[in-house]
Amino acid sequence: MAPRPSTPPEDQEDEGTGNIAQYALLAINIFTASMYNDGKGLQFTLTFTPLPPPKARKNAKPKPINKSFYVHEDSALNHMLYAAISALKRPDDDLTFSFLPRDDCYTSTTLDIDGMTYSIPKSQFKDMALTCDADYQALLKEATKKTALETIKIFLTELKSHEEGDEDEVDSSDDERPRKKKKKKTFEPSAEEVEQNDLIVKLNSEWKCEDRSCKRFICFPDRESAKHIHLTHFHLQSWAAAIQGKIINPDGTSVDLKNPPDDKLFTHQDPDNEDRTLHIHSKLKAYSVTGPHTLRHLKNSHLEDAGLNPAEIADIRDGQDRWLAGEGE
Repeated sequence: MAPRPSTPPEDQEDEGTGNIAQYALLAINIFTASMYNDGKGLQFTLTFTPLPPPKARKNAKPKPINKSFYVHEDSALNHMLYAAISALKRPDDDLTFSFLPRDDCYTSTTLDIDGMTYSIPKSQFKDMALTCDADYQALLKEATKKTALETIKIFLTELKSHEEGDEDEVDSSDDERPRKKKKKKTFEPSAEEVEQNDLIVKLNSEWKCEDRSCKRFICFPDRESAKHIHLTHFHLQSWAAAIQGKIINPDGTSVDLKNPPDDKLFTHQDPDNEDRTLHIHSKLKAYSVTGPHTLRHLKNSHLEDAGLNPAEIADIRDGQDRWLAGEGE
């Protein structure tokens, strides 16, 4: 039998199990077609306001960037954020635009998630806050109520880095009364979060694609077909979490910067399935499931209460059994 990932005793789960549980949840990759837009999912339009060029005049206003993308209706807020970032198609997106979970919300030093809003045309949902999973679930509920779906509009702004100046300084202008910039909320990331971000930066550097014919910037070659797998922030976060959790693959290799976890994420998939990976994760998260060690104590009836259908439960149990047996999932 292949080596099994080590887990601490049940009475010591508060420290160290977070990474393993995070990886275990992220490793559940079930692909189902969306009910909307020929299986592509709900359509979003991102209006992204970047920072002005460094040499722009003092009061120059950056031109917003508009991008369209699709997200599965059962996905969570973090998956929508991954899709939005990927839609921008900027070379350093995975490196620059990172965000971290804080309870049921997300924080970032590069994206103004606290100020992110959404609007749904032909509804009363205008300029609504979109900062946590509860906001996103309200968005999905409203967006899927109508037979004729509307394109959901997302508004997101890039944050000024600390190196570029104090965000609280007065913005001088031709007006007699200068305006003060809105003070942004700050947070102190935990040591675990800092370590994970550092690993993501190293993975970006390690797997920067040198193939000029490839349209992606961060890629991993499939072990069997050698086809390029685009490493999104979701891939990198899963990989980093597996390194932190000291996951051991079925072949005995430890997950490190050169060896990803033995997971479907790092196997070349049909392009039609690439945007449909997190619908089960969102249901488990809403039910406060933290990993295989929790699933062992839940009956199938509990998972049904969480909104999972029999096929989804079967896939979860299969992944749970293989993870416990040290087979990688």
